[in-house]
Amino acid sequence: MNFSIPSLMHNTMYFPPQNSTTLPESLIEGPLQYPWYHVHRESVFPGISDSLASLLGNVIAYWVVSLSYHVLDISGWKWLEKYRIQESDEVTSRNLVTKGRVVREVAFQQFLQTTFGYIWLNSVSESVNFRNHAADLRQLSGTVSRFALPLLGEERAQLLLSAYGPRITYGLYWWAIPITQFIIALLILDTYQYFLHRMFHEVKFFYKHFHSVHHRLYVPYAFGALYGHPFEGAILDGLGATLAHTLAGLSDRQGILLFAFATYKTVDDHCGYYFPWHPIHMLFGNNAEYHDIHHQHAGIKSNYSQPLFIHWDVILGTRMTMEQLREKKGLSKKKHIKTA
Repeated sequence: MNFSIPSLMHNTMYFPPQNSTTLPESLIEGPLQYPWYHVHRESVFPGISDSLASLLGNVIAYWVVSLSYHVLDISGWKWLEKYRIQESDEVTSRNLVTKGRVVREVAFQQFLQTTFGYIWLNSVSESVNFRNHAADLRQLSGTVSRFALPLLGEERAQLLLSAYGPRITYGLYWWAIPITQFIIALLILDTYQYFLHRMFHEVKFFYKHFHSVHHRLYVPYAFGALYGHPFEGAILDGLGATLAHTLAGLSDRQGILLFAFATYKTVDDHCGYYFPWHPIHMLFGNNAEYHDIHHQHAGIKSNYSQPLFIHWDVILGTRMTMEQLREKKGLSKKKHIKTA
């Protein structure tokens, strides 16, 4: 669903008289009302198209979040040590690539993905400037009426829609449908990334020539989240997010949220810290601790799921818990992970 300025010619729709013997064709009456999140102009950010903003927001989110974690890395604050997943000196002693090279290659990948993403979105997206929300709401209200009749019967449907029809249609259009689309996009992204990520591990050619680059970071850190081979970055990260956006039918404005959130989550999964009180770490089983297991030799054939859920690992038997990792490596429970 696309959210932009409607044609003012259709800002008013009227509700049929309540003594009508047929269901109302339109459940919206009075001036069109917008929810609090709606930005009533051609683009969210003046002078920048929504499609471009969705791509630039992805880059901005990456560096803002990763540099915030980098500040923690270099702070020297002792209280952070109990939340650090691996020892801080292991970042330099175990990793096989310098931080300078990581920054350069991530920036190069982002340039390529932003360029091709912009071409893709502009080739598949119809113009949504001045979208006619009133016409869309009228069409949805007709759909609601058609579903209500067989489900409730004409009399009950008439009573329900006469009393609550506008609220139902408004709630569906501005809240239920966009939220459902967003959840579908996240599930598509997770499914695509699980199976492709697993393929990059289990097919030796793909691991040797492509995915092994990312695993030069034995001890992950935030701004290394997208470090990897450009080919893998293009089809795993770039194409995955674009397909999720397209197949879920998201608007460019929804895409701003999708790309920024998925990027934030990917960076957070590589941050090197596990905060038990962090909302994201509490909400998602797939967090920094979960993904860190995957970066270790003992867990490299486990925990393929990314960036949000773990259901595919659970269903297909590739999940490894922290307890299982410790048992496999014969480690004590004094720290979350302590590599040998």
